[in-house]
Amino acid sequence: MTDADEVWGCIVVGGGVMGSATALQLVERGVRTLLLEQFTLPHTRGSSVGGTRVIRRAYREQLAYMADIVTESISMWEQLQDKTGVKLIVPKPFVVVADRTVEGVRSKARTLQTAGLPHRLAGGPALRADFPALHYPVGFTGLVDEKGAQIRADKAIKCLQEVFSQKGGVIRDGVKVETITPGDVITLSTSRGTYRTRRLVLTCGPWAGDVLAGVGLHPPLQVMPINLLYMRKSQGEPISVRDDFPCLFDDDSEVGAFPSLEHPDTIKGGTDRGHTAHPDRRDADMAAQLAADQAFLKDYVSKHFPDFENQPCVVERCMYTNTPDGNFILDRYPSHSNIVFGTGFSGHGFMAAPVVGQLLCQMVLDLPTSYDVTPFRLSRFPRKTSSL
Repeated sequence: MTDADEVWGCIVVGGGVMGSATALQLVERGVRTLLLEQFTLPHTRGSSVGGTRVIRRAYREQLAYMADIVTESISMWEQLQDKTGVKLIVPKPFVVVADRTVEGVRSKARTLQTAGLPHRLAGGPALRADFPALHYPVGFTGLVDEKGAQIRADKAIKCLQEVFSQKGGVIRDGVKVETITPGDVITLSTSRGTYRTRRLVLTCGPWAGDVLAGVGLHPPLQVMPINLLYMRKSQGEPISVRDDFPCLFDDDSEVGAFPSLEHPDTIKGGTDRGHTAHPDRRDADMAAQLAADQAFLKDYVSKHFPDFENQPCVVERCMYTNTPDGNFILDRYPSHSNIVFGTGFSGHGFMAAPVVGQLLCQMVLDLPTSYDVTPFRLSRFPRKTSSL
């Protein structure tokens, strides 16, 4: 039987963390599943790149439901860790700081309080007593989520894909989807032939805008290349990067920083600011952005992390796919319920991937969802569609 003759139970397009998590959920429910990825795996072209991601549940009250989603995702990551014997989760407190936007910090504290998660508020000097590498003045307020963590991102994706394959799932990389023809049986024309499936899940990362436009959907997505800078601990400093530096986000400056799991004695930092770009041109026009990021972080590190060198030893790049409200989009095509998509993870999706995969699996199989997906629907934005 050729690929064009076979009809799959479900095809998942996009082999990043969201697609891999969804594909595993499907195959565990007995669905004959094919995972397609346009690049050769593993790769560093999309959003699921790098060795370290942060897990945090300190959300503003508007997104308070995310705390429960992340909590369940942690449990699911731990189950994957136990199943594979690969250490994925590293406990690490998460700290939010602010001076001008303190009400946002308090809102996040209320979310943790409602979720029953251990946390505390502390001023700048108190933060330094607990985390000697942090130097914030008296005017700053910090929120400490005691149960924060880090995840070994590249290993996590590899584990998802390995278990998927062990359970009978099929991965084909180097296959770019060119056109999608909906129907009871959906036809995908690709760079390496034709595939047919009864159900389709699109988790295409920064390329979601292009792929969804091909089926007449135009979600309001903004792709933003982000520079991630690694700063080495200065020689002779007595601090321990692992023990004395938390995962941190500055709400005022939109700066994130955390210990790197892939480069010992370094922190990994960057800003959530940048310019928009097509994902195929991720590295174009980045010289000015990198120069601006380096200048900004040089000053920031000198002020607040003085035990670290203020020039990067390594620079990495990934892409955010942002929505206007910073929340995910999980939905199905209006007139073709066997097509489901997940996109717009806005820089905080990786940690929630197990539950996102569960929800997309439930949606495409027409099962009740384990969480209310109403906040994730595309219809919360003005929608432009073209009929197929």
